[in-house]
This record gives sequence, structure tokens and C-alpha cells, in this order.
Amino acid sequence: MKIRNLLGVLIFLVLSGCSQGTKPNSIAQENRQLPEKEISAEKNIKQERLAQGCIWIPYESAALGIKMSVQDCSKAPDFYGRNIRFIVEGSQIFEYNGETRLDPPVIEVFSKNAEESMQTALQTQFLSKLSAEAQADCTVERLPTGDNTYFFGRLSDPKKEGYTLNPSAAYIQEIEKRNPEKAGELMELCGQYGASNGIAYFEYHPEESQTKFLFVEVGQAYPLFDEQSIQIVDSLAQAKNK
Repeated sequence: MKIRNLLGVLIFLVLSGCSQGTKPNSIAQENRQLPEKEISAEKNIKQERLAQGCIWIPYESAALGIKMSVQDCSKAPDFYGRNIRFIVEGSQIFEYNGETRLDPPVIEVFSKNAEESMQTALQTQFLSKLSAEAQADCTVERLPTGDNTYFFGRLSDPKKEGYTLNPSAAYIQEIEKRNPEKAGELMELCGQYGASNGIAYFEYHPEESQTKFLFVEVGQAYPLFDEQSIQIVDSLAQAKNK
């Protein structure tokens, strides 16, 4: 299990039962939390996701052109979540617990040509770099969106598009035959950015930017950021294309 997913589950279970660190000095001033301010939630489930003693506050990175809501747990009655902050490093946003970085990044920013479709961009930038076997059995799939219902791990805004890199059922069965000890587990058969045991997907906001898209790592429990609130402000920065 990825480190951040494991710790995320721990944070959620502990903080929810009762309740992502201090910014490292080496991190540029760009990585900042905006002044403490609770954001009123339009959906009840957003409030239900709050750990005890935490509030939703706005977060932005001018360098990446990203805005979203995150949980501020600095006044939470318990321990762990109080030191979680969101820090920009290059084209990625990480959770930090104090001085410790929690991998993988929660958001990674990529770029494409404006006239290029997301299917083509994902095929070119990701699937084409896999083994011949994986290329033959992995496809770009569009996530369902658009009913304005607040889902965990699914985009509810019809103006946003979500995509995953998924292995075929036959490919999964073949790999499980070779690795029977991992039968039933969805390994990263389509590469680092492919479908896995946690919730993760590519996200594209064509009305906000036609040249920028994101990879969002939600994990295996409610994260301390609101994946539904992500906004792309394209004019602020040029995304790094890996």
C-alpha cells in the first residue's frame, strides 16, 4: 500500500472516531494556506467528512494555478492531523505531516496541446510508455459524471471530466495466474498512473483550461482535501509536462 494511503486511513479512522505539517523552512513562500476561514458546504456529506475539530479552509497554489478546499485541523483536540499541510513541490502537491512528506502526491499537474483530446494525451504520455503487453491490454476509460450528486471518489460536476487507465479483465486474470499470491488485488498493471487499490484518476476541466490536466490521488479513505472542490486557474502558471 502507498505510504500516504496507509497513513490516510489511519488519520481518518482515528480523527473520525474522536478527530494532512508545519511547513518546512526549505519550502518556498508560494506554498501557503490562506487565512483561516470556514467554507460553508453545499452538500451535507462534505460536512460529515470533517474530522472532529477541523474546518474547511481555502487553499491555493499560484505556481500551479490550483484552488481547492482542505481541512485545517490545527485546533483539533487530538494529535496527528494537527500537523498536516499541503505543500507544492515542482508540479505536485504533497501532504506533509510535520517534516515528513507523505507519498504519493495528492495532485500532479500535466499539460497537453489545446487541440489534443484527453484520450490522445493519456495514450501518448502514459500508455505508450508501458510494456507491449500492457499497451495491448490497457485502455483509457471515461468516468461517469454529471448528476450533481456529491460522491466520494467520483466527479460530480458535469463540467469536469475524469479518466482512468484500466486493464482488461483478461489481462488481470493472466497476471493473477503468474502471481497467485496477489489474486484479488488490483495491481498497477497499467503503470504508476493506472488503476490500483486506491481511488485515483485523471481530471480535466475544459472550461477552465484546455492545456492543463491533473492526476488526483484520493486514496482509500476520505482525504483531508475536498477532491470535488478542485479548480484550475490556467492563467497563473504553465504546468510541467512529464
